[in-house]
Amino acid sequence: FGARGWVPYAVSYLAAWCGVLLAAKYRRLRGRTDVLGLDLLPRQLSDEITPENEGTFIDYLSRLPARFEGDLLFQRVRGSLEYFQSRANAVEAVDQLRSQAERDEDAVESSYTMLRVFIWAIPILGFIGTVLGIGSSVAGFSESVSAAANIDVMKDSIGLVTSGLGVAFDTTLLALVISI
Repeated sequence: FGARGWVPYAVSYLAAWCGVLLAAKYRRLRGRTDVLGLDLLPRQLSDEITPENEGTFIDYLSRLPARFEGDLLFQRVRGSLEYFQSRANAVEAVDQLRSQAERDEDAVESSYTMLRVFIWAIPILGFIGTVLGIGSSVAGFSESVSAAANIDVMKDSIGLVTSGLGVAFDTTLLALVISI
């Protein structure tokens, strides 16, 4: 690993960052699943949400633990109730929910940008390692051939070529395996 140049280190660094980003996303996701177990709009309060009873639903949400207030679903339900309370128009409340869902979808999608860049860069780094390895092996071989006086020197130069090809293929293999 260490004898193959700087490319395996760069690939491993990006792979570690991908792991950290995914672990952080998983941790946040596990925290958000708790809100799915809640009954955010309980039927005990009413079977329908009307302008007369929406305040009871908002009061009910206010009494839930504060740790749920940062959740997307909780915020969306509360925001739609507050919007319905201020407008008293169900069609506008549905439109507001739809636009909020699109904004949330865009936010989630953009949160994966760094991860996508790293996953794109890892195979590219592998191919850079391939080019560096092949380049060093060809350069070493051409120098040995031009200075070769006998067959023993040629045999030694073939060792240089194979070690350079080892760098080339090892860095490509590492990058491709990690990108998968």
